[in-house]
Amino acid sequence: MDKNLERIAQDEDLMEDFFITFSDEFASDDEPARKKFCRLYDAYKEHSEIVNDILMTLCGWKMETLAKKTFE
Repeated sequence: MDKNLERIAQDEDLMEDFFITFSDEFASDDEPARKKFCRLYDAYKEHSEIVNDILMTLCGWKMETLAKKTFE
């Protein structure tokens, strides 16, 4: 396991800093949304449980629910 990740996992302040960094990078990424969807969808087809776990952690919804919400 990466030493930096291990260190972050031991420190609540670093956990918060990590997630802020993630959020900032996600918000500033200039890759088109359709490309992001294609990568996410490909990952979902191969590893749906893992993708759903990650999405639940990040936004509180599974892939299927987000798809349903897209049509609302």
